[in-house]
Amino acid sequence: MATGLYNGREIWFQEGPLLEAIRASIALPGFFTPVYLNDQWLVDGVDGGLVNPVPISLCRALGAETVIAVNLNGDLLGRRFNGADHHHDEADDDQEKPRDISAELSLLQRLSEEMKLKADALLGHVFDNNHKVQAPGLFEVLAGSIAIMQDRLTRSRMAGDPPDITITPRVRHIGLLEFDRAAEGIAAGRESVLAVRSALEHLLEKISRRRR
Repeated sequence: MATGLYNGREIWFQEGPLLEAIRASIALPGFFTPVYLNDQWLVDGVDGGLVNPVPISLCRALGAETVIAVNLNGDLLGRRFNGADHHHDEADDDQEKPRDISAELSLLQRLSEEMKLKADALLGHVFDNNHKVQAPGLFEVLAGSIAIMQDRLTRSRMAGDPPDITITPRVRHIGLLEFDRAAEGIAAGRESVLAVRSALEHLLEKISRRRR
């Protein structure tokens, strides 16, 4: 699914090229360009986060009687987003080093820093700011704000339409644009499924009895 840029509507992809649907569904505002599809511009979060981060309602509307939801926003808050996202070892926070993911991301980081410096200089003439703590850059502010939005929206929608089971992988240590760390994401997913294995088996037994 994706979101209409100018009307905010949920767009449910049910037919057409898969690649175009995926591209629209990851068009994160401020990071990836919108996608023009079916006479409209489409955007969305990394996991459909703008309007329906965990699309339980979509599954039920398409006929699902049982919904197993995967919530990628469960431990999203608190993640640090600085420029090129870091490989993260919780035991080695002080030794993090930025990684170059792409030329575009490097450019975004430089622009972010330049804009922050200019803004700080301008505000310094207006407000007496004696604090020496380094302020977050544009990239970190934008990504962190989107994370807050996704977290609150996920909580609200899942409270109103809860799934039968929720699986919550712990992927906070994987940066927003660190696509090269897929193996770690898969491992986290496997671990989160094993954590609710008994609940899944119980649910499958209930479904099996209901269909007899």
